[in-house]
Order: sequence, then structure tokens, then C-alpha cells
Amino acid sequence: RVSPESAVDWLTGLSGMARFHELSRLCASMLASVGQHVVAVAFDIMGMKSFNTLFGREEGDRLLCCLADALRKNFGGEVCSRFGEDHFYAFAPEKDILQKVEALFADFAAADFRRVPPVRVGMYICEDEDDIVIVGFDRAQTACDLDRTTWQSHYAWFTDEMRAEAHLRIHVIESLDQAIAQRWIRPYYQPVVRSSTGKVCEEEALARWVDPEYGVLAPNKFIPVLEEASLLHRLDLHIISCVLEDFKKKQDMGVPIVPVSVNISYKDLARFEVAHEVVSRAD
Repeated sequence: RVSPESAVDWLTGLSGMARFHELSRLCASMLASVGQHVVAVAFDIMGMKSFNTLFGREEGDRLLCCLADALRKNFGGEVCSRFGEDHFYAFAPEKDILQKVEALFADFAAADFRRVPPVRVGMYICEDEDDIVIVGFDRAQTACDLDRTTWQSHYAWFTDEMRAEAHLRIHVIESLDQAIAQRWIRPYYQPVVRSSTGKVCEEEALARWVDPEYGVLAPNKFIPVLEEASLLHRLDLHIISCVLEDFKKKQDMGVPIVPVSVNISYKDLARFEVAHEVVSRAD
């Protein structure tokens, strides 16, 4: 049962989150029973923080209410909700969904403000086995966040490529400890050659992840994921340890050693003392 205080959003008058979740699951079930699909939709106002800074929070709240009115007009108040700040969600049958979104863009752009920022929209067509609350709205938000740079109202569908990226992201986070323990992550050394002598004068240690399931992962596939999950410091410390181990092996083999640079995130500086960690691992 949904309590009265959670049934309506205090600012916009749209369905509260609990009631919205209940209705969305009911709608998805009803559509599935007649062979149709429900679409989960996520909406964000672009540049909302800047709008509040320029025009004030009161004007920002009025802008949120204008988007709520456009949602109510084109989707219906019961099937829309605001989860917080400028994050709005809706659900609707697949038929005519694009017409609803385009009409919303037009209505919101016509709002009575000196400057109306654009809206970005993400959509996901729920499969029969999907829980619209757990899966649908999350994937709609993923599609919504795909393009934060195009400064005009636009929409994007959740794609198979995004699905694969989501699976890889989960794999990277859940497998980090094993990847470090099993040495799937190792430094690859990029030499720097002095032109006057033709000899290597230093090297840069670049992290590479050779995964038994996904193969060689480029840094852009795992470093942003780890940084977003606040796990990048563990990777950086692992690379430092690997470089020091390689120094020791080269020293034992009589191989000349050159300085090696290691990339670390600026966020690492708040998590550990770099010099201390290097010295402690060199002992």
C-alpha cells in the first residue's frame, strides 16, 4: 500500500515515487497480457545547476513545474514522477511514444522564461522479463545520460551496445580484486627515446587489462568505470607495486633501469600519501 504522503511529489504534484513504481509495474503487466510493451522514459533538464545559479532557486523550481506541466499534458499526471532535482520519469505504451516526446519538447520550449534550457530524454522498451522499476528506468536513464553535450532537446534509445557496456561495467567492478590477484592487470611500458643517442631514457607505465572473458580491455573501457566507482586508487596502487617488482627483477638480472612514470588520479591524493606508498612497497 502507498501512504498518502508518498503518493504525490510535493513540488510538481506528479505521482510520488512509491505510487509511480506501483502504477508502472501494473501498466507493464497489463500491456504484457495483451502482447504489448511498455516504454520506460527518463527526462533531465540540461544545465539545471547553471539555471539556478543565474536565475535563483525559486525560478528553477518554477521551471521544474513547467516541465511537470508538459509531462502531465502529454503523458498524464499519474504516469509521470519526479525522483529528485530535475530527474523526471514516465512510462507509456510503445505506440505514439515519439509523438508524445516531440510534443513535450515543443510545449516546454514555449514556457514563459527568458531562457528555456533543452531537455534530454532516454527511452527503453521493456521486455516481458524486465522489471520496469529495477531494469527499465535504470536503462532509460543510461540512454538519457549518453549525450550531455548536444545543446538542444533530443532523445536516445537504450541500445544493445549500451547493454553490452553495462555488462562490462559490472564485470570490471566485480572482477577488480580477482584481476589484481590473478595479474590480469599489468603495466605495459611505453619507452621514451632520446633522439641524440637513440637510447631509452625513461618509460611510462600504462595499465592494460587482459581479461579471460573480454580479452584485452583498452584503458578507456575500465579506468572511467573504476574512477566513477571510487575504485581507481586500487588500480593505481597495484600498478605502482608492479613497477617496483619489475625494477627488482631487472636489478637481479643486471638489466639497466631507467626512470618510470606512473599515472595516478588526482583523487588518489586525497586517499593516500603517494611517497609513503611507494617507499613502503620498495622496502
